[in-house]
Amino acid sequence: MTEEEFQDYVHESVHASIDFKDALLNQFGIGRFKRWSYDLEQGTLVFSNDDDLGVVATIQAAGSISTISNTWLWGWANASLPETVTSALQAVRDFGEEQGIQKLTNENWSASEADGWEMSAVTNRIIGGKGIYRCPDEKGCLFLILMDIKRLQ
Repeated sequence: MTEEEFQDYVHESVHASIDFKDALLNQFGIGRFKRWSYDLEQGTLVFSNDDDLGVVATIQAAGSISTISNTWLWGWANASLPETVTSALQAVRDFGEEQGIQKLTNENWSASEADGWEMSAVTNRIIGGKGIYRCPDEKGCLFLILMDIKRLQ
């Protein structure tokens, strides 16, 4: 895959993730909940309100952006992430190796938050996710791919 073909692939992936975002808002109200919390060991992300038990999704951790070093680190290369949230990412790395795309095979590289969104959109597409959620903290943000999603009763 040429660099231009990969940029087209990224562009298509980002647009598909926007459609997924709209569907998650319409179907599950994601984006309207006051709270979110993830459990990496369990591989889940929960959204809730005071009066609403909310929504739970199984997740994969695409990677993270550090606002300290301005770098992207793939989830599959992050030793602090359990395998429960990185197991599906081998498909992304394999795709990168097959297509000769260094951004998909290098563990980390200089990046901005926009790169995080793009790599997460590509990941979402390759592993068959249903959307992306960005979890910010004081050092950057973790990008999660939502796999199976259901309302809590």
